[in-house]
Amino acid sequence: MTNDNTRAAAIALSVACALGVSSASVPRARANAPEDVQGVGARINGMGGAGTAAAVDFSATYYNPANLSRCSNSQVGVDIRHTFYNLDVEDDGPALAGDPDGDPTTDADYPTPKPLRNQTRATMGFCNHLPFGLSFGMVFGIGLQNPMTMDQSTLNQRPHWLLYGEQLEALSIALAIGYRPIPQLSFGLGASILIHSALSINTDIAVLSDEPSEVIFQWDLQPAAALYVGVDVNPVDWLHLGIAYRGALYHDLQTPVNVDASALGLAIPIQLFVQSAAWYTPRQVAVGASVDPLDMLTVALDLTWYNYAAHPGPFLVATPDNDLTAAAVGFPTREDYGQRNVVVTRLGAELRVLDDALAIRAGYGFRPSSLARPGTSAGCLERTGTSDPCRANVLDANTHSIAFGAGYRFGDSPDTVAHPLEDASDVPPDESAEESDVGSPESDRASAGAGGAQGATPTSAAGRGGQPAWATRGGADTGPSTSAAAPPGTPAAPSAPPGTAAQGASAQPGSGAPADSGGRVALDAENERTYDPHRSVGANASIDFFFRANMMRHRRVTRSAEDVANGIDYLQSFRYGGAVLDIGITLTLGWY
Repeated sequence: MTNDNTRAAAIALSVACALGVSSASVPRARANAPEDVQGVGARINGMGGAGTAAAVDFSATYYNPANLSRCSNSQVGVDIRHTFYNLDVEDDGPALAGDPDGDPTTDADYPTPKPLRNQTRATMGFCNHLPFGLSFGMVFGIGLQNPMTMDQSTLNQRPHWLLYGEQLEALSIALAIGYRPIPQLSFGLGASILIHSALSINTDIAVLSDEPSEVIFQWDLQPAAALYVGVDVNPVDWLHLGIAYRGALYHDLQTPVNVDASALGLAIPIQLFVQSAAWYTPRQVAVGASVDPLDMLTVALDLTWYNYAAHPGPFLVATPDNDLTAAAVGFPTREDYGQRNVVVTRLGAELRVLDDALAIRAGYGFRPSSLARPGTSAGCLERTGTSDPCRANVLDANTHSIAFGAGYRFGDSPDTVAHPLEDASDVPPDESAEESDVGSPESDRASAGAGGAQGATPTSAAGRGGQPAWATRGGADTGPSTSAAAPPGTPAAPSAPPGTAAQGASAQPGSGAPADSGGRVALDAENERTYDPHRSVGANASIDFFFRANMMRHRRVTRSAEDVANGIDYLQSFRYGGAVLDIGITLTLGWY
């Protein structure tokens, strides 16, 4: 009997040490990546987050990688945002049977939520056009105050917010590439990257002995990625339809533990496998539409499905490899948050004035709570399937969002509107010379003809699908050099004198080579684009602001008598809710 007790004590001590080391590196289980909660970029944030079909800058890396092909020009942007928390949890009584002193309003023993600190986050992104109709985008974000400080706990005894907390300070990286095979269709593929941890522990513990114990740690960092896939369809000039898929991603810590405990001459080998899951971002499918009812107005709508029901739940699970270890030590059981799938609605609008230089934006969003009965034992099951009081202690509620924003653009405007070349016979000689001298984007748009070479069709001055004309872009910057074809039976244009631009001459797009009568370089037939030789090289900049208020409905939770009878040391009845305020600014530099 003595040997059995000694062996059990040795196992318990060894396993406790192993679990203690493992749990020290396990952050509290929370949900969603920073981009899911806070969005990317001031423009789409100002439109309520409806970016599946409307994001046409570096933020498309996250919202819909197919839209990278619609970036106005190559660009780099920096986004700074600050988050103010005004969320609270209040003890709401009355006391239930089993309350230690019968009055929860004065009981200081119950855990209270850890206060949320205001946060500042910086994001950098870029969109770069490549040959062959390809575009590349990247988004890199990190919290600025102290990203290495995380709330750590093996049991969630303190109520905590599902979407808000230290996980919004974490490092996030997303990469994507877009491809437009034809002007009406583009595809995108990308990934969100997170670093997993692999920790192995080998210990040699001498129990009831003065001999020193040996512990060997090996901690490896392993990258993991969630797949991003997007499609953008442009059936008519005033409409874009988008769909995007984002895979699930979470921090996974896998820890094989080997313990060799010796007590009174007995060698007791112990093998465990400790696994945790935290910072869970659910699988998502987003569909969106971007409509231009007017040249100066864009309206966007998004519906996003979140697969919260697949939340892995446990943030710490230990699996013993033998019955003796299981009998000697109590292990944390698998937790089920009782979450459900939700559909989030987002609606936004953008009004452009002053020749598209000034944009005014507004948006609204509604996110239903993913917790069917937050803070209760609904859905909380042990791995054996028996009912168990919920230990998750997670807080979430229905949330309404209201957003406002504005932006201003400076500098050159690339003339990449898809329109045909005009034939020399359609333009009087005096007008031809005048247009060639001006060569501005505005005169180019005004001179776009009704007919077209290569079957191209004129495009509205508002551009394509939710963006001003200066932001409309086709596929690659390079393409086949072609000549503007004249209608059958039209006499050939006379050759131009040396040193002058020949009408309808072949030219390399964007090179400043001989242009047509309207001042544009020959048509890129594959991508239906013309180029302004007077602006073959240029730069621009934009500054965008946004303000968003996420208002969480106050919700009251009263625990069941079963929870109280099982001795759950949490608030028996409480009310929580409040608001989260975000303000941000994005500075973007573009070139072409």
